[in-house]
Amino acid sequence: MSTRSSPFTDLLKQPGRRAVVLDGGLATELEHQGQDLSQGDLWSARLLAENPEAVQQVHRAYYAAGADVATTCSYQASHQGFAQAGYAQDAADELMRRSVQLADAARCSMHDHTSNSRRRLVAFSCGTYGAVSADGTEYDGNFADKVTVEQLMDFHMRRLEAVAHETAIDLVAFETIPCAKELEAIARLARTQALPAPAWVSVSCKDDSHTCHGEDFAASCLPLLIDCDAIVAVGFNCTAPRHIVPLLHNARCALEQHRAQSRKLLLAYPNSGEGYVSSQQGWDGMPDLTAEQYGSAARQWVAAGARLIGGCCRTTPDHIRGVAANVIDHF
Repeated sequence: MSTRSSPFTDLLKQPGRRAVVLDGGLATELEHQGQDLSQGDLWSARLLAENPEAVQQVHRAYYAAGADVATTCSYQASHQGFAQAGYAQDAADELMRRSVQLADAARCSMHDHTSNSRRRLVAFSCGTYGAVSADGTEYDGNFADKVTVEQLMDFHMRRLEAVAHETAIDLVAFETIPCAKELEAIARLARTQALPAPAWVSVSCKDDSHTCHGEDFAASCLPLLIDCDAIVAVGFNCTAPRHIVPLLHNARCALEQHRAQSRKLLLAYPNSGEGYVSSQQGWDGMPDLTAEQYGSAARQWVAAGARLIGGCCRTTPDHIRGVAANVIDHF
């Protein structure tokens, strides 16, 4: 699948548009609403059962801020996680489908003056295997030493099977992937199984070159994904903004070397720049950028090659509003 047939084609053809705008931190905004996500290991996915209206409200807030894409509240959702919380498999499947339905309902409820000229999209979030354990290994990828590629494939495939018939899904977002082994599993899955929709793959990195688990992204990870036609975009999320430009530069050069630049879009939706401390189960440090500066930085990410830009942990609708203002003329 080339970028000519990707869900982003029409958006990127719009005059005065330099990038597709992704949404921002879902859990961050839920917490700003007053939701307590610290109870249990399901994190924001718990609200799919307990307060779905709050989830839909956040999707609406990001669409209203200028996002073209709403990412479903399924990052932490998995059969293992729901089972540990006492949900049967059928109930887990239904909650994953509900995550799609809530994002779609938010999309359908948007009847502003831009609705005729902009096609809003829904991406089903497939978060990293490390998120299931809720012990911080999603941020370092150390689970790679304990599971096989086949186990990782099965983990992702079971979630995709649960939403296979949800026609509202425009994209599958494999996100916050911290290690090469999980990327290998996703690539093999994308080659051998029919995905519900075209996919993007987003990696978390700890510096200008390396995944959180330590592999060189451009040299060791990107080659795993280049020949997967079902994957239309690759890039970085839950990574500090200060690393995004060099990461994009290295990825762009690697794509050019593989003559794959025309077949893969680059994406970037970094976090605030704060660091997650597993022992404290919380964030530490100061943001790299204010919301206004974050929006301005989107121009640098476009110049470095990104065509899908949004935010991750600790970013808000204000960050996304700034991104939209800087990548869409007359926003």
